[in-house]
Amino acid sequence: MKIIGLWSGSISGEFTTVVDLFYNLKKYIDVDFHLCILDKKLMSNCIRHLTKNNNSDLLKYITLNTFFESNCIICSSFIIYNKIELKTKNLFILDSFDLRKNNYNIPELKNKNIIFFSNPANITKTIPYKQIEYYHKFSYERLNNFPIFYKKNLSEGNLELFLDDNFYYKRTKKSNLEIFPGEYFENIGKRIFEHLYHKKNVFYNSEGFSKPDGLFYYLKLFGIDANLSCNLKLLEHIIKEKLFMNEDDELLKTIRNCNVN
Repeated sequence: MKIIGLWSGSISGEFTTVVDLFYNLKKYIDVDFHLCILDKKLMSNCIRHLTKNNNSDLLKYITLNTFFESNCIICSSFIIYNKIELKTKNLFILDSFDLRKNNYNIPELKNKNIIFFSNPANITKTIPYKQIEYYHKFSYERLNNFPIFYKKNLSEGNLELFLDDNFYYKRTKKSNLEIFPGEYFENIGKRIFEHLYHKKNVFYNSEGFSKPDGLFYYLKLFGIDANLSCNLKLLEHIIKEKLFMNEDDELLKTIRNCNVN
């Protein structure tokens, strides 16, 4: 099977989704990873970002190809809104902010068996394919390999801590999450859980929350009410139980089944 990622110019949530997926799945099954670049001009940009982010082990997976074929392919929904051709009997798509941003309008997909793996906020009748409730799984490899310092820009200097000792989260700080005036949608809020995993202080501010989004359901996994601003505290073993892959993972079981049939 193949995992297809797409480089958009920076290390985004969609990118870390497929990176985590690759690190997780290769422990259980044979899997190929392909990191697509649509514009050759982004090649050096991709190399710099991966290197400074301690992801240089992924450089060998960079490709300018835009056509991929396999019995089973898995990708983020970011892929289906770009010029990538996937020829496969089994196409498994992990949800991303792109679904909500595009109001769940799905481009025509010609594959036989298509399944969307989505948190409840993205499960909707608008999507004319099978949908399974699913929460993205983090990988130890990516989280344990974070750099101590990170260059905010590609220029020299301007260093900042990659993880803040005191992380403050608020939807309204991220203007790209505003899907309608005054309405914000956070699909996961990975930085919250990355900081908690590394035992940093996290304060969640509910400003900008109006109705259940993806983060609402991720917080709900831990019994946290997204309506209420609060300091977040999660025990490490609970984070691992809820947000890391194991043998019983629904996506892993589905992939194994498609490789048998």
